[in-house]
Amino acid sequence: MNIERFKSKLSKGQLEALAIDTVKQQLESVDQATALRFAKKLKFFSDILVREAETEARQVWEMIRDDNKDLSYTQGGAILNLDEFEYRKQLADHLKEIDEALKLAHRMDNPMQIINIQTGEVLQVPKVSIKGYRKDSIRFEL
Repeated sequence: MNIERFKSKLSKGQLEALAIDTVKQQLESVDQATALRFAKKLKFFSDILVREAETEARQVWEMIRDDNKDLSYTQGGAILNLDEFEYRKQLADHLKEIDEALKLAHRMDNPMQIINIQTGEVLQVPKVSIKGYRKDSIRFEL
């Protein structure tokens, strides 16, 4: 990332205020769907900008960490392929089936039953309570 294009004589607060004002002005003159599309593209751009800045900061981490106490660096690590263990994979697949049965049982009036794969006994699927709700959203492809 070429940092020269981001240099400014404005303070950090002034830059943030200018960015917010500019976005507000752009959004005032368009309908809600266009505003949402613009906001999604802006988020996409900012995500890319953050990833590039993180990559560069990682490359110079030893030099900048003492001056930037609010930054932290966590080194990545190996991700184990737990599905190679067939027994674990069978249990995970069975849990997915149970989840689907619980979702279906919540919508149905009549009780449902499933088979416990370890004991072979028949279990009645209960109607579980609602833990919370997801937010509504509208997606635009970028």
